[in-house]
Amino acid sequence: MPSWYQGESFVNTGYRPIMPSIRDCLSSLFYLHNETGSILSHALAIPIILGLTAYTFGSVMTRPDLVGVGWQDRVVFGVLSVTNCLCLWNSATFHTFCCHSHSVNHSCLMADFVGIVINIAGCFLASMYYGFYCNKPAQLGYIVFALCFGLAAVIVNTSKRFIHHKYMGLRLGMFMVFGFSGIIPILHISIEYGIVFTQRAMGLNYIFLIAGFAVTAAIAFHYKIPERAFPNTFDIWGNSHQIMHLCTFGVMLVHYFGVLESFRFWHSLNGDCSLDARTLNLDKHDPWWFW
Repeated sequence: MPSWYQGESFVNTGYRPIMPSIRDCLSSLFYLHNETGSILSHALAIPIILGLTAYTFGSVMTRPDLVGVGWQDRVVFGVLSVTNCLCLWNSATFHTFCCHSHSVNHSCLMADFVGIVINIAGCFLASMYYGFYCNKPAQLGYIVFALCFGLAAVIVNTSKRFIHHKYMGLRLGMFMVFGFSGIIPILHISIEYGIVFTQRAMGLNYIFLIAGFAVTAAIAFHYKIPERAFPNTFDIWGNSHQIMHLCTFGVMLVHYFGVLESFRFWHSLNGDCSLDARTLNLDKHDPWWFW
């Protein structure tokens, strides 16, 4: 089997034949193989993300008790939804067409990597927008930082120099560093306003859960858990790549709820930024996203 096709070194069975036909690749959606779980885990997540977005636009942003809701909020949630869906779509597309040919496999893999980076940037943008809602200089600074780091990650993950499997650790490291660079603004807002404020304004508790998902995904993917220990047992269902996919979707959901909580915090207490953030009565805010 060509090295470009067997991306998972401990998955030994369930491979589709190399099929240089778009129709044949699409037909494989209707039978079981070792990419089925990877395709479905992200393809079926897209309508869930779109449903949450529709709920936000239709039910949350129109509540009469919220102050200062404007087009900027719609842009932030729209960008978040689009980047989530783009990441999921590119991933499902890669796993559908990875058996087509070397060139198509490579092109779809590059699109998959770019989708991940764009998704991280979209999540970062939303968190920074609400985390520093009334501190525009810091808000802009962190958003520019995210865009620059995202561009660097795209360059590393699409460069021919770093596409070889021996650089997988580097590419994974770029994703992890990009994601965990969010610790810097968290420390910033915590030192300036306190932990309780950070929990409300940035959804800090949600971020801890996100970190748990991300670390679980990275460990499972890097060490090929569980298929390394149980050869052939998890080739179709339950392998490390599918675990990573489920954790990725878990990150998207938890982050979305965290951003929604931040949105509700600001627009309930200080939507027009007329008050000093240090004077806000945090006890008035029930920290729960759904109401």
